[in-house]
Amino acid sequence: MSIIRSFEQIEDALRHSTQQDEYILDGTLVIEEYIDDGEEYSVEVLTTNGRHEVLAITTKEVVMPYFIEAGHLLPAPLKMEDREAIQETVCSLLTSIGHLEGPSHTEIKLRRGIPYIIESHTRYGGNQIWDMVRLTTGVNMQRATVCHLLDIPYVKEKVKYPFCCIKLLLPQVEGKVVIMSVNGVNEAEHMDGIHRISLDVGEHSELVPATSNKNYIGYFLGGGSPPEEAAASVEHALSLIRIETASIQQVQSI
Repeated sequence: MSIIRSFEQIEDALRHSTQQDEYILDGTLVIEEYIDDGEEYSVEVLTTNGRHEVLAITTKEVVMPYFIEAGHLLPAPLKMEDREAIQETVCSLLTSIGHLEGPSHTEIKLRRGIPYIIESHTRYGGNQIWDMVRLTTGVNMQRATVCHLLDIPYVKEKVKYPFCCIKLLLPQVEGKVVIMSVNGVNEAEHMDGIHRISLDVGEHSELVPATSNKNYIGYFLGGGSPPEEAAASVEHALSLIRIETASIQQVQSI
């Protein structure tokens, strides 16, 4: 995704979008109004027999200019009236499209108390949101859906954390580089409040500047209470990771 603020930016935005070829199924691009202010959330719903149960509302940390999701906090700290407005809007949407069974993931922006729907999918949320829902509500959306469709009993799991926070790792580089070493992972994994650390890179992996969620290199997932504590645990663990890199030219000269 790209944001367009002038006619001069249209060509670059189209070029960027068409480069993300695995996301374009039929060559169609969507251009829509950008809601410039307000907070962004995702809404995780499980529907059975046409009845929608909102399991969680998640805050979203987004990195511009390509709208790359960099983190989530679940459940989102919201005023009751804002929570109710979001739930009503999303459930009305799901009813209007005839969604009867299974999970859904809807992204919205809340501007001055009014929810604006950005996009919606009849699937559970990615970026480990489905697991954050399980850890904070005890509901495994995949298992619950299958059990309902097969008409067999489903038992919720024990809630592990009141709040979950995830940080999605993106390369902080200006050009293509090679990882020379990764340190601090073992120490970070054994910190209180850390549920799981996943790194998809290691020594000799190449990194490029992040332009989409194709460029994720891992995540840090933690939990606790209050929400600030869950977020602080993840941030502290992240600060322990040291990734040393070198430019392609430097590596070739070694």
